[in-house]
Amino acid sequence: MIIRILILFIILSLGSCVQEPSDKNSSVDMPHYIKWEVVLPQEDDFITIYDPIIHNGILVLPIDDQGVLLALEKLSGEEIWRWTEARDTYEGSDGFGRWSYIYDNVLVIGQQNIFYGLNIETGETIWHMNYDLQAISNLFGYEDMVAVVFDVKDELVSFELINIYDGTRTVVMKFEKEDQYHIAGKVPKLYEYDNEKYLTFVKVKWQSVSSGYEEHGWLYNYNLTEDKIEWISDTIPKNSPVLPVPGFLPRVANGKILIESNSIQAYNIETGELHWIDNSHTNTFAWNTHLTAADGKVFGNNENGYMIALDVDSGAELWRTDTGGTGSRIEYYDDKVYINEITRAGMSYLMVLDANTGEILHDIPSPYEIFGENNWYWDDVITVDQETGLIYTADHNKVMCIELDD
Repeated sequence: MIIRILILFIILSLGSCVQEPSDKNSSVDMPHYIKWEVVLPQEDDFITIYDPIIHNGILVLPIDDQGVLLALEKLSGEEIWRWTEARDTYEGSDGFGRWSYIYDNVLVIGQQNIFYGLNIETGETIWHMNYDLQAISNLFGYEDMVAVVFDVKDELVSFELINIYDGTRTVVMKFEKEDQYHIAGKVPKLYEYDNEKYLTFVKVKWQSVSSGYEEHGWLYNYNLTEDKIEWISDTIPKNSPVLPVPGFLPRVANGKILIESNSIQAYNIETGELHWIDNSHTNTFAWNTHLTAADGKVFGNNENGYMIALDVDSGAELWRTDTGGTGSRIEYYDDKVYINEITRAGMSYLMVLDANTGEILHDIPSPYEIFGENNWYWDDVITVDQETGLIYTADHNKVMCIELDD
């Protein structure tokens, strides 16, 4: 009998040594609209993630500054795999940036000069490259290619394609400094139009001047199918001396290439002519949200605290709704637009608006306290599953799957 008691005591003692992730809100009831929630891996008290990635039944969470890709089953939240290879290989590296690209079960991630191709079903590394140039770690692709801008700061920019299956690079256009102006490039966008493939991007030349800062930019459209420059726009208009040239993240819709800063501009996809410009705003759309185009409309959330919808063809304003500042990207699904971490009066909100009218359908404050007493904040991330309409987002402690009533 004494031996059995001793064995039981040892088992209980060992069990108490296993450290589980702490749940800062374990005493708070889970709101009814949350289908499931999972505490994120915690190495410190400030946890941020990039926008969740959905592919088939898998949800991948890129956990910033911790070098963790966490794959969960999207309907249950159960862990499938966890990837930390870049963190384990390169000190201080995540191996991924804000936006990654997935196609044909291959997840392409990159940070500066370190790039990986992963099998999204298993989390295994397919290929790994340590390139000779640094890159903007925002990856967008089309089919089996990812568009990337590499650079030598201020001296050279190279717009290239990376093959998703083996990481090989193809140079599309390269620019070197040729006068007193420094040179830079913004995020390139791959797309198909009229059965041909294109790469569009903004090239920038800039210099410091006595008045502060001088910057000029041009929108390029390169025909990859015919291997030629289709057109180069006139100098991109700027209506602010302090904000950058529009075009950090181009969007393509309805025969237009859309770019933004504190203005929203639409260029004819065939000719490069500026089709319309909305320069009625005094603050930027490009802090974090950028633009989303869907159903003949372009949506943006301005840092002055409102969301607008414009007609893509004419630029006419369709509606304007007071929201708040900052915010995640805007997601579109089923005639609704979704945005998270809209900040008002010291709290942040997940908002859902009618895409046709701008009517606010949901305005949900963060359900849990973060960073101590009376701090309630979402993280600035959101992904809406285009198959189910489920919302995936996070605060700075948990990732959540949310289902809202219509």
